[in-house]
Amino acid sequence: MKKTFSNTETFTATIIKRWRNKANRLGEIDMEGLQGWNESTPSPMVLVDAFPKLHVRDGYILRAYQFREGFNGNAIVYALPEDVPLPDPDTCERREDVFLEPPIVAGALDDYMQAIDGDGSLRSYLEASILARELAEFGAIWHGISWGEHIVLDTDPFRMDKKNSFFGYDPKCLKRGTGKKRNRRIGDRTCRIKVVRSQ
Repeated sequence: MKKTFSNTETFTATIIKRWRNKANRLGEIDMEGLQGWNESTPSPMVLVDAFPKLHVRDGYILRAYQFREGFNGNAIVYALPEDVPLPDPDTCERREDVFLEPPIVAGALDDYMQAIDGDGSLRSYLEASILARELAEFGAIWHGISWGEHIVLDTDPFRMDKKNSFFGYDPKCLKRGTGKKRNRRIGDRTCRIKVVRSQ
């Protein structure tokens, strides 16, 4: 049976930014690491600590390999049973159909979010959505960064004057998105969002 909620909660962009900033601090990567694929330090488990309504399910652990080439980097996160060690990446088969050909780890869940659970609150669903994006970008450095360049807004920048702009300049220089509202699903919940893209 699907869980239904009869109430509504509002979460500001400031709260989401706070979660993201904490996840970034906890998951900070050493810029002097080894080149190629290596086991990641820190562990991606630290990112879950930035989201108080979430936890890793009993019996599982998140582990990751970090890839570096020069000052660029990416990582791949796996959800594994606690007793399954992360093998040396040089001994693993590779996913040749995926960018950077990451190692394949036997016993890993298909999606690391299958190992994440929440307390069932509305906030836990939003936290899970943000955590999924943070884990997807865990270990990203320089050209590897994508989600880290996005800004969550709770005010339409096109309706703000220059003085109150998030961007410190006239928001009219931004390209307005289609303005269409779309329904999006997060777990069993549907939310209504409006996408605004910058140039």
